[in-house]
Amino acid sequence: MRSLSSPSFLPLPLPPSLRPSHTHAHTHASGFQYLLYSVAFVRWSRFFETVGSASGLGAPVTRALVDQLGHVPAIYFPSFYALKAVVEGRPLAGGDEGAIGRYRAEGWECLKANWSIWIPAQIINFTFVPAHLRIPFVSTTSFGWTVVLSAMQSAFDRGRSPDTCEREQA
Repeated sequence: MRSLSSPSFLPLPLPPSLRPSHTHAHTHASGFQYLLYSVAFVRWSRFFETVGSASGLGAPVTRALVDQLGHVPAIYFPSFYALKAVVEGRPLAGGDEGAIGRYRAEGWECLKANWSIWIPAQIINFTFVPAHLRIPFVSTTSFGWTVVLSAMQSAFDRGRSPDTCEREQA
């Protein structure tokens, strides 16, 4: 029987021809991820500990609303649409196909979907989840949200609204 510690279970190293080459882009991406998860997210989490000093359900609701009414429409979605435009080779501004045009056209539908998932999730997170398990909880919820957002973006890219796709599948 194989165990996790047995040598036969360990993956084989990639041959040199299949190993990714190290570039400055990898370094910058790693640095960005470090700043995002190890610095910014930790500070953002600490900030939430100070928001909503009310007892009971008041503090978690206040924290969820601050996150969803401030951070998401002002930082999260603009960053998402800008990054998507850059990756797809589209302009940031300029017409309906630019990041700003797409955010204006699709943003409200995406925001409503985001709120339907994240407001309840954040209330649960700030009410019941111990501080040391909040990041795993948010990561798991984020995986589900990414699936929803991906399906919505696929529908938008095909020129249909997500509601139309749901009716077609039914």
